[in-house]
Amino acid sequence: MKQTIAAVATVFVGIVWANDAFDRTGIEHTIRALNRATTEVEARKLATAEADSELARLLAFNTRPRSEVSRPHFIIQAVRFIGPDVALVDAATQYAAWPPVRRIHLLLVMRLEGNIWRIAFVRILAADP
Repeated sequence: MKQTIAAVATVFVGIVWANDAFDRTGIEHTIRALNRATTEVEARKLATAEADSELARLLAFNTRPRSEVSRPHFIIQAVRFIGPDVALVDAATQYAAWPPVRRIHLLLVMRLEGNIWRIAFVRILAADP
């Protein structure tokens, strides 16, 4: 009996882990698409309709005339699933402001809509000095 329970538990953990791996891949896909977006309109398509975030502020760095600041590049540091369709993503964005590279630490709340992970909220936590 105990062996059966252990076997069922092992299979269940494998199924849950596989789903987390699939969802993590979906989140990474959204962040890669955000990094490839060439306009704010493209980037906004990766967010939920009611997203209240600082995403536009982050993406506005390279729109200033004669700016030497590069477009930010988003990097995932950790993903925590808080439900089947909600994840917290610790991330950073780095950009070059000649000459140093700066990092801004972020918290992203991502929500699964259909089969696409979208950014529901962005909070800037801190910037490196």
